[in-house]
Amino acid sequence: MTEDDLDGVVAIENISFTKPWSKVMFLGELANPVSNLFVAKAPGKTDKTGKPGKDAKETQDVVVGYAIFWVVVGEGHIMNISVAPEFRRQGIGRRMLRFTIEFMEQACVTVIFLEVRRTNHTAIKLYKDYGFEEVYVRKNYYGDEDALVMRLDPGGFAYPDEDYGD
Repeated sequence: MTEDDLDGVVAIENISFTKPWSKVMFLGELANPVSNLFVAKAPGKTDKTGKPGKDAKETQDVVVGYAIFWVVVGEGHIMNISVAPEFRRQGIGRRMLRFTIEFMEQACVTVIFLEVRRTNHTAIKLYKDYGFEEVYVRKNYYGDEDALVMRLDPGGFAYPDEDYGD
């Protein structure tokens, strides 16, 4: 991810979350030495700001998803993974999660944590498919909702059969 990707990333963030990160927060992550930020892109038409739309004229890759995670002294923490609504159910989230786990394995991470809303059953199922286990609940983590803390001990994990069309 670069600063040029941020308009697309923030647009996905605003659609996807009730309490979205601001552009300033993403800029902070870009400057954070322990933060790793990646985007998934697809060919498409955009306007001059990089946003897709029916009136867009320029042909260039558009941001369709992103992943942000930290690697600190052998521990990984997935901060955020999201896919644009019109690109969901195409395996993009699965690929980004797998890439994230493999990246952390290459960085010698021995444990990975994440938080997810207790009501986000789709994300919880995805994480469980990749071997994450529920550890505990953080009460009112999101202000209006609890977070489920999940953990994965990577290495030797057999990835699920991946049909990216789901």
